[in-house]
Amino acid sequence: MRDSQSPQFRLSVCGIDEIDKFAGNNVTHLISIDDPGAPTETPEWFRGIHWHLVFQDVETVKQAKQFRALGPTIHDVKQIIEFGETCLTASKTKRVHLLIHCMAGVSRSTAAAFAILCMIHGKGSEPESLEHLLAIRPDALPNRLVVKYADQLLGRDGKMLEALRHLRERWTKRWINWAQAMKKQTERPNKGIEHTR
Repeated sequence: MRDSQSPQFRLSVCGIDEIDKFAGNNVTHLISIDDPGAPTETPEWFRGIHWHLVFQDVETVKQAKQFRALGPTIHDVKQIIEFGETCLTASKTKRVHLLIHCMAGVSRSTAAAFAILCMIHGKGSEPESLEHLLAIRPDALPNRLVVKYADQLLGRDGKMLEALRHLRERWTKRWINWAQAMKKQTERPNKGIEHTR
């Protein structure tokens, strides 16, 4: 198992509207995951390496065909992992701050970050890597297809997908509890003051 994330290697995740909040935070590397035809311009304040990827937030090949969407490919995910390896190597001699963004900072970018964290921490660290991701981005819900390809490329035998399954179960329970609470609130009888003439 590799050492934990180096103090010289920082990883951040955000949505497209949050990018400029990182100005002045020593971001050295940037990954933009964009929709087709909507490339993210390099921020004026950024002076590092800006890597662009283009795919939409679909979770299966079938879903991509159904919606005529450009889904992630194993080649896209290979590029993400290789870029992460480049950042990790650079962090041995200097401070590196990698910022990854997609549209909302919830699915595609968090899946990319999960892949890089698993690469850094090594085999057997998949649940811990996911918890590390949630510490970085608490509302993370990584794209399943990106995670599937990363699992294959990193030789994790389904362990990344298993960790993701547990996260999705937590999200499902949270949504069910919220929906039930909202239902009870709307069904509660009106106990306002009754007015008589």
